[in-house]
Amino acid sequence: MRPTAWTSGAAAVAAVLGAAGLLFDAPAAAGAATGLAALLGARAALFLARTARVADGLAVERSTEKGSLRQGASEAFESTATAPPVPGLAVRLTDLPPASAVLTDGDLALRDGRAQYRLRFMVPGEVSFRGVRIDAADPFFSATLLCTAPPFAGGAVTVFPSGRARPDPGIGRRAGELEREQKAILRGQGILAYRPFRPGDDRALVDYKLSAKYGRDFVREPNSQAGNSPLLVVDLPAPGAPGGEAVLSAAGEAVEREFQQAGRCSLVVIAGGELVAALDGSPDQNELVRLIGWRQESGGLGALYRVPDPVVARRRLRGLEAGTGAPSRRLAAALRANLRHAGRTPFEEDLSRAFAGLSHRDVIVYTAAAGEISHLNLIAGAVRRRGQSLRLRFRHPELGALRGLSPDAIVEAL
Repeated sequence: MRPTAWTSGAAAVAAVLGAAGLLFDAPAAAGAATGLAALLGARAALFLARTARVADGLAVERSTEKGSLRQGASEAFESTATAPPVPGLAVRLTDLPPASAVLTDGDLALRDGRAQYRLRFMVPGEVSFRGVRIDAADPFFSATLLCTAPPFAGGAVTVFPSGRARPDPGIGRRAGELEREQKAILRGQGILAYRPFRPGDDRALVDYKLSAKYGRDFVREPNSQAGNSPLLVVDLPAPGAPGGEAVLSAAGEAVEREFQQAGRCSLVVIAGGELVAALDGSPDQNELVRLIGWRQESGGLGALYRVPDPVVARRRLRGLEAGTGAPSRRLAAALRANLRHAGRTPFEEDLSRAFAGLSHRDVIVYTAAAGEISHLNLIAGAVRRRGQSLRLRFRHPELGALRGLSPDAIVEAL
């Protein structure tokens, strides 16, 4: 609640009169100050009661001209709101679209209880309107009230990927340039990724253009419809996380690509150190897309901290024992104790159950994680035990955050 200029002036006058009454023993001045202060207090209580009456009687409805919403497309919306009339109170209502939506046309202010506008949704997944903002004012006070409860926000809407799925980026250890997909090897096959040539690889899979560009042989890994589809793991970013929108967009496009190629997709959704959902070969694209969105902070989800990958811990311990790392007996003793008494966290148990029975050769993780990467190391351990390959796709990989990453993970830039 904010006072108007008149209220601020009246409060200053009341303070001066009160001080004068005390200093000069003037009952009239003290009485005037008391009366003015009582008037302002009564007006403040009346203003709060009137504003609460508007919020209690507010009803909101929204509609769109299309049944399905597409990422990147401009969609028209109409919002209507009704609020009880309150004499002496000026009320202005403004619709609050989802955080991932951009206003492209129209006005979000509800004039005469109605607003028409167009929104462009930049991130696929399940999103919700944030509610309605109430701006109330009278001659004495003004206030802004955000009504974000479900009756004001409405139901969640699903934003589907754009349908223009980009081919997967090429492999790059830590970071590197990206290559676009070439012509498929066989009908029904696409390129899952590019990787350096290894002894025993089929020379027919060598990509000579990429090999000539970098001066060493690279091969194409075909992604057929016969079972080479990867397992997609989406690490939901926290609201406002750097690179979060790019990660969600890339994950949505990957789901779209799998349905275009195979008609189904396997998806595991995590949020830091918590398993949200695990679906094996689901034929329901709508269900998968709804799982991809910003992390719900109210769900009690959080990251794991200081959970080392055993491979990284053993490598660090060998360095300390050989004298190549910073000399620290206490650190070496802590690492030995950790490796000797290491147990499985609940997150690792959840991962084991989620991966059980899955026959995917490759696991691709889309994440915006930076700094704390313990949960990524636990995923790397689970993938290593199953003999699968792991690719971590970041928006902008930070070398400082990647130093403690498991060596089994291949890092790619989105």
